[in-house]
Amino acid sequence: MHGGAPNQRKIAAVCLLAAVLSGCEPGTNFYVRELKIDPEKRLIPIGPKSLNHPDSNSYYMFFYTATALTTVNHLATQTPNHSLRRLLYLEADRGGLLRTVKTDEIETGLFGAITTEKTCFYRPPDQNYLSSVKVLIESVQPEIGRETPTPAPPPTSVLPLLTSLAIVRFHRADSSLIFGSGNYEADGLIGSIHTGTVAHSELQPGSSITMSRAPGFDDTLKMSGLPSRVGVSDYLRLRRLPLPKIPEAEERCLVVLEYGFGELLRVDSLQNGAIISSRYLKPTVTEEERSLNPECDDALRRQKASGEPTVQ
Repeated sequence: MHGGAPNQRKIAAVCLLAAVLSGCEPGTNFYVRELKIDPEKRLIPIGPKSLNHPDSNSYYMFFYTATALTTVNHLATQTPNHSLRRLLYLEADRGGLLRTVKTDEIETGLFGAITTEKTCFYRPPDQNYLSSVKVLIESVQPEIGRETPTPAPPPTSVLPLLTSLAIVRFHRADSSLIFGSGNYEADGLIGSIHTGTVAHSELQPGSSITMSRAPGFDDTLKMSGLPSRVGVSDYLRLRRLPLPKIPEAEERCLVVLEYGFGELLRVDSLQNGAIISSRYLKPTVTEEERSLNPECDDALRRQKASGEPTVQ
């Protein structure tokens, strides 16, 4: 993990770069303490605008670009080490909000960073702009720190509905780790695979996401050592997951279960296909998410009902 000061310098550099690229005066890129989303879903800064981040644990960084896009990063310091993290990314044009992206960092190590990503679109859907939830592998050190969800006790009451899951497998190839992260719908059918290589905790060039409908998907599936379908009820009941054999020794295997489209996460560590430990994580919910999540989750449910993927 990394502290707040390096992140502040990175964000200042990003802000300066945005001002140069957008051709705007520096004052059009600024920080504010609060954000309002009006009924037309326009992103409205609230309070004094400053080129320096406010002396606050939570604030918003606005960029106005030459292409008429408005981008907003909701930033906050998070415990336990009070490092600066991005809680939510928002993007709008003159017609209002286009999309939001929420990234949660589940675990980090020499294998890189295992993250969940929830992308929501707020315009009439088409095949190029579908909302989605998925698990990805990324480098340990991003330009802007990722949110870290809060550890949660095992639920004692009814869980939110299981909406997706992912299987992440790492195996060694010389000094690197090769990974396959398979994203599955709640019924156990695979929707996409993220594949690539990690070396010294950094994602290497050439990683890719392959959709289940893409040519060559079956070859990618086989090389990744992932099943095309998961018997979800059997896995939850037996706490065991049959996995295809891979020629290299497996370094690590996890299953990430997402409940309520990311409302609650369960992370299982597996050894020889059997669960050896489980933990629950609760992502932060910002004020803007409280307003927007019902619409996003409804869109994901409609996608599912119409046969469109939710884990692309």
